[in-house]
Amino acid sequence: MAAFNNWLTGTLIPSAEGIVNGYCNRSFGTPSYGTFLMDGSGKGVQFMHPNFTPLIGLSMGSIGGVGVSMSDIYVYDKYLKRQGSGFPSGKQNIVFYGSYGYLDYQRVPIVPPTIRQVTATLVANWINDMVRRNVAPEIFRNLVFRQYQTNTEELTSLFVLPMNFSQDLKNMLDPYRVTWVNLG
Repeated sequence: MAAFNNWLTGTLIPSAEGIVNGYCNRSFGTPSYGTFLMDGSGKGVQFMHPNFTPLIGLSMGSIGGVGVSMSDIYVYDKYLKRQGSGFPSGKQNIVFYGSYGYLDYQRVPIVPPTIRQVTATLVANWINDMVRRNVAPEIFRNLVFRQYQTNTEELTSLFVLPMNFSQDLKNMLDPYRVTWVNLG
């Protein structure tokens, strides 16, 4: 049973997380810290790159190489607002240091419930499909037997039918998806 649990947590779940992250064009997990280098908008608001949203907070920053008072910067999920002079136009003239990711109502880092549900459903669909095709018993038997003999993990990948990542699951992920528009 330990070999199955190791395979589940070491291979199957990360594969499902990879599919969800790939579909959404972003990673989910604990909040990340980063340096945000941006072109100034010339306006009172500065939109963040979608990969760095939702924005949690900023610790310090500069505009045109001059430090800014963080009390003048208002942080929202997808943009910043600056009291007074706004964000002057320029190339790579704005630098902020801060964090982004998902938090619950108590500001504890989380993976959003919908993301967890879709990931778990993918895993369940794959296992169900393996059992349905009568592949699972043989794979699990061989996995346990090989690990017992060699003390190594033998099963490192899984091939599944694409229908297991259904349109319904994709629709659930759409609010979290970063999409790109080519204007050229």
